[in-house]
Amino acid sequence: SGETSSGAEAGENAEPELTEEEKKAEAEVDAYFDNAVFVGDSIMLGFRNYAMKRQDTFLSRPQFLAAGSFSVNNALWPVDDKSVHPVYRGEQHQIWESIAMMGSKRVFLMLGMNDLNINGVEGTCKKYEELVDNIKETDPDAEIHIMSMTYILHGKEVGMLQNDIIRQYNQELEKLAEEKGWGFVDISQPLADENGDLAVEYCRDRRPMMYGCLCSGIMQGVSWMNIWKLPEISQKKDKEHECRKGVGFT
Repeated sequence: SGETSSGAEAGENAEPELTEEEKKAEAEVDAYFDNAVFVGDSIMLGFRNYAMKRQDTFLSRPQFLAAGSFSVNNALWPVDDKSVHPVYRGEQHQIWESIAMMGSKRVFLMLGMNDLNINGVEGTCKKYEELVDNIKETDPDAEIHIMSMTYILHGKEVGMLQNDIIRQYNQELEKLAEEKGWGFVDISQPLADENGDLAVEYCRDRRPMMYGCLCSGIMQGVSWMNIWKLPEISQKKDKEHECRKGVGFT
């Protein structure tokens, strides 16, 4: 009976078999991200760990530069014994140097959670612009794509980490991306509940979960990029259902 139970559990946990159309769509998405790097803080670090555990499955191949407490503010600091820059090849480097060493041509940045209480909305956007300028100076051909900040669980906001402020921040990031010709990816909406707060299933305490559901939500968000061909994504949010369906999400 133990073997039967174990087999039943394995069957319940197994991912459903994909259609040929879905397999083709996943292969196209993976190919899109083969030359990409995702840069971020602890949320992105969790996405990296989740992707690594998936090994040779869907969206397991992108590269990552992520570190706990990382921000657009301290990304501009010099590298020293107190810096929190992500490690690449065993050492910390300035982000733009690591990206150049990787040879990545698509750069996805997801920062801000650790910045708003320090620099506010306007100051954080200015720091973002400075960071991207450094990346572009090092590699003028790099495609820049900004990922929105996720919301906070209702009732758990603190300081500048208020959902209305986060919405304002995301709107300003989108405007900045449009002005600069960068891509903008709004992953806040797929992870929000009907009230516009972070959905409880994506939460652990005040901040978003670093694993599981949130990572799946981010994967859904980044999957849409292949269908929408960034940077046009910011003008096509009404295509959400079609994009999710197109990459095998329901």
